[in-house]
Amino acid sequence: MVVAICEDDRQQVEIVHCLIDKYSSLRPGLELSHHDFLSADKLLKSLEGGQTFDLYLLDILMPDVNGIELANEIRRRGVESPIVFLTSSADYALDAFNVSAMQYLLKPIKEDALFSTLDKTIALLATKSKEEKMLMVFMSDKTVRIPYSSIVCIENVNRTVLVYLTDGTQLYSKTFRGSFESAVEPLLDDVRFLQVHKSYILNLNHVEELADCSFIMSDGMTIRVPRYKFADMKNRYFAYLSDKERGLLETT
Repeated sequence: MVVAICEDDRQQVEIVHCLIDKYSSLRPGLELSHHDFLSADKLLKSLEGGQTFDLYLLDILMPDVNGIELANEIRRRGVESPIVFLTSSADYALDAFNVSAMQYLLKPIKEDALFSTLDKTIALLATKSKEEKMLMVFMSDKTVRIPYSSIVCIENVNRTVLVYLTDGTQLYSKTFRGSFESAVEPLLDDVRFLQVHKSYILNLNHVEELADCSFIMSDGMTIRVPRYKFADMKNRYFAYLSDKERGLLETT
């Protein structure tokens, strides 16, 4: 488990450090690490660089960008990991609810409260039957692993795979050999993804609406579908929504 601590008070950071280290020492075999950020900007830059976290501990009262604003930005990027606020006041309960925070801890942070939070996070991670599926994208200078849930759609651009992500990022792969379908074959085996065009594969969870032979995605992108294929694509999309609503789909 990887924890992000965003707190501008170094003394508070050290307190959380000590508690996390104690928690880890009491649970042999648990791999637990934490990364410290003294400002919201530093945490956001880490996320932009591809770092992911299993739990976010965010101070609410910080200069420039406060914890609530930071949490909203984290959620806007499609991150679903638990968020817990650290605060000296209980006045932010409604704001915490609005960003789907797991809870908030009153300062000074108590051992039992933080340990309970870490237990809940581990339980949430354990409920996943398997690690979330990842797409390997081989870029010119590095290889990145992208959670399926973060993919809005995939485009074939001059024999490269262009990946559109929920946070607005666009990633280009190296030039691939063979067909577009072979380059993204794992996605086509997942019920969330549908190839609606010879150059586009989209994540059905990120479709906002259908209009004029087009799928309009959550990032505002419009993907046109040949008229002769649109009825079939629309029916497959509605079938997916129906199965999802009835709990018939299993995706990770």
